[in-house]
Amino acid sequence: MKILVVDDEQLQRETLKGFLEKKGYQVYGAASGAEALQIFSAYPIPLALLDHKMPDMNGDELLARMKEINPFLRAIMITAYGAVDTAVRVMRLGADDFLEKPVDLLELLAKIEGIEQQVAMEEDVAAISETIDSSKELPLQVIGDSPEMRKLLSVVRRVSLTPWTVLIRGETGTGKELIALLIHLLSPRIQAPFIEVNCAAINQPGGERG
Repeated sequence: MKILVVDDEQLQRETLKGFLEKKGYQVYGAASGAEALQIFSAYPIPLALLDHKMPDMNGDELLARMKEINPFLRAIMITAYGAVDTAVRVMRLGADDFLEKPVDLLELLAKIEGIEQQVAMEEDVAAISETIDSSKELPLQVIGDSPEMRKLLSVVRRVSLTPWTVLIRGETGTGKELIALLIHLLSPRIQAPFIEVNCAAINQPGGERG
């Protein structure tokens, strides 16, 4: 994942950049809002860490201008210690999260990993939706946009591409057959028949026949 770190303090900027690069991220650094906009316009960057107070423009303005370029940008705002009002405001402006200075690097990493997981789930759900919308052969519609449903659809997409046997558990009426059919339709085995077997109706060896 590409990350843009924007902070006018060189030590802070280089500390964050160096830490994240060691964790495997591709990191760009910007010392001002203007420089950040130049970099952001030139590269597909999905996540930005923005210092809230900078000489040329504050983090609120920078976030708004970056969102105009890419509305899907994810952002973490870095604020002064105890600036709760500021944190609430930047979240309303579209930041995904915030951190107070001095930045706890492990907390930062946890927040970034959380955003990565959210992005991955959204991509999985979008891929499923595109598949369903683009094919008239899929006789089903999955309804729901809750975090739990997004997580479920993400798992469905990932396991559908594997040769693994999948166990689907749930109470009666929760949609187990629908999920099984969706896994089949998204898998490389889509041309093979989908065969439903009602295990509850199968007699056990030696049992009475109904």
